[in-house]
Amino acid sequence: MTPEQLAAQLRCPHGEDADDVGLSMNRANGALTLRSIALLDPAPGQRVLEIGPGNAAFATQVVHHAPGVQYTGLDLSAEMVEAATRLNRALVDDGQATFVPGSAEQLPFADASFERVFSVNTLYFWTPAEACLHEIRRVITPHGVLCLAFGHRDFMAALPFAAHGFTLYDEQDVTALLEATGWQVAAIDEHLESVRSNTGELVQRRMLIVRARPV
Repeated sequence: MTPEQLAAQLRCPHGEDADDVGLSMNRANGALTLRSIALLDPAPGQRVLEIGPGNAAFATQVVHHAPGVQYTGLDLSAEMVEAATRLNRALVDDGQATFVPGSAEQLPFADASFERVFSVNTLYFWTPAEACLHEIRRVITPHGVLCLAFGHRDFMAALPFAAHGFTLYDEQDVTALLEATGWQVAAIDEHLESVRSNTGELVQRRMLIVRARPV
């Protein structure tokens, strides 16, 4: 797979490679996703939206974080929505999880539908990011929490596939973006780890997890 092809798959897994890409993203993003869930810290009975969960391998961890948590996963890829539904069939059947197709630019949810929203490694693809953040602000409750996890600009710029359709950010960029769209940054956590990249090599990743609240 060329860097350009990989970038397109990471944005929206599709075709015969979709399931393999989903598994690869699970391996690459596992620790970061689990830390994001811990920092998001959903309380009992809260409704959680994950934007771009892929096959939602970590939906169980969200639901089990506290009693009565309700999870919704929204993904651009129809293949990933189908895979997530299969993988999490027990949660779906119990009414604890729902998976829907859609994009962050136009969220198919009513106002104030969620107390918690998070997304791991999808911010690069939000076009325009301002519209997506306004949409998230619309569907989150007034005292809700948004958690965005993404690779620091300096780390991402060294990855060949990031040259193809990725918008890169650092702390200052995301803080300015959030403040311009009606959010207040509550905390920025750094996450460092050595992982196998989507192209197979061992890399040291510098990731950021930003938590924000609507204002």
